[in-house]
Amino acid sequence: STIDLTGGKKTRALFGICLCASAITQLTKGKSKEEKEGSQLQSLAAKVLEKDYKQRALDKLPQLTTALKSLTLSS
Repeated sequence: STIDLTGGKKTRALFGICLCASAITQLTKGKSKEEKEGSQLQSLAAKVLEKDYKQRALDKLPQLTTALKSLTLSS
């Protein structure tokens, strides 16, 4: 995945993963395998983003947290 290839260093790619995984999960709701995979990918990308923001842009962490929560899927 992009996360593995870049070592999690490409912020735009990580945001893209979060957005795409969220969209895929919405489209595959009810199809447990695809929904679970999309959710896991989104969670991994979010964790890498949070780690990066803690190290490089701590003051912007609240905005990141808000943005990621807006992508969180309700069950």
